[in-house]
Amino acid sequence: MNDGSCIRLRPERRNHVWSYDFVEAQTHDGRKLRLMTLIDEFSRECLAIRVARKINGLGVLETMAKVMMVRACLNIFVQTMGRK
Repeated sequence: MNDGSCIRLRPERRNHVWSYDFVEAQTHDGRKLRLMTLIDEFSRECLAIRVARKINGLGVLETMAKVMMVRACLNIFVQTMGRK
């Protein structure tokens, strides 16, 4: 598929497919906060929420690694490309 689309697989069990997305919020004084949410696509369970002023690639990997140490490793990982 050369158009940038992908085939979305249906999760068959827990820890089969995880996805993450970013949400942006604002504090009472107008400063921005970023929240990275990590969910299990099968159970819809929230595995982690990382809150910081800035979240880079290393922050995403650290969050995933911490969850993977507690849970069995997953088969597929999906980044949600929602509105920013």
